[in-house]
Amino acid sequence: MNKKLIKIFTVISLISYISSPVLANDILIQDNSEIVSDTENKDNKYIYKIGTIKDINENSGILSILVEQDGEKIIFKLNKNTLVLDLKTMDKVNIKNLKIGDSVEGFYGSNNIIIQSLPRQVSPDVLIINNEDSISAKVDYFDENNLSSDKKMKIDNKKQENIFTLENDEIKKSKITDISNKNLVIFYDIGNKENLEQITPKKVIILNGKNPQITDTMKDNSLNSKSNLKIEDKSIIIKDNKKYISLLDLSKKVNYNLSWNEEKRKVTMTKNKISYVFTIGKLEYELNNKILNFTNTAPIILNDRTYVEYNFIDKVLN
Repeated sequence: MNKKLIKIFTVISLISYISSPVLANDILIQDNSEIVSDTENKDNKYIYKIGTIKDINENSGILSILVEQDGEKIIFKLNKNTLVLDLKTMDKVNIKNLKIGDSVEGFYGSNNIIIQSLPRQVSPDVLIINNEDSISAKVDYFDENNLSSDKKMKIDNKKQENIFTLENDEIKKSKITDISNKNLVIFYDIGNKENLEQITPKKVIILNGKNPQITDTMKDNSLNSKSNLKIEDKSIIIKDNKKYISLLDLSKKVNYNLSWNEEKRKVTMTKNKISYVFTIGKLEYELNNKILNFTNTAPIILNDRTYVEYNFIDKVLN
């Protein structure tokens, strides 16, 4: 091969390498990630995606499964807290039971963070192995009338003995008989699909024992002077005895926009002429290029969500 051809081949190889996708957890994704929330239907409490598992990879305790349906691909990121159910047994199964070729349904909250890579990535709240033709399942929030958030299913639950709850990572017979105002997994006969307005479920699993709409209305005087900001319970976590709030949920409450820089591990929160910049793991943050500090808790990422110290609410509102 002459020198001219070698140079041309080298240039083409470099261009191909620079523009090619990268591997994340050994699954091919495009390196143009952006973190957003799912806006397919703002009224729905849960979004679901269905498909067949095409690839499975594990990295640092996170199981990444590539799912495809009709050419559409999505990566479900699973951890030890992900509830994995089998449609056939209507019971919990070990995450290691998942295998290539399984048909699965992933249900995730409409406020969950979506990593807008190619394929998209999300951490589902519930994953159901769907290798059963006679039974179907739905995960949703059901109101005081036992009506789902998407208004497509109403429960007529006469069999109180089929109610179970998720306690300490185990599914147990529930002492709760009232299933209204709760996040539920509903198993029902496939024959009911023609008439979802009134379902008598085969089994009900309560995902939380209290109304997810119950809010923590903050009593701090500095907040009351401006607003009674209501934060949903699911937006708040306690880790290492420290209280955190989801930055995505907070930004929605106060009408800020979020963007993510994967390389620098930074989250930017903006509205009008106000701009906050946070770096994961660092106490310092920026407000309009001015350096400030969190009290004693740096931002963290948990289940693909960014969390900041709870007291940051005061700073945003003031």
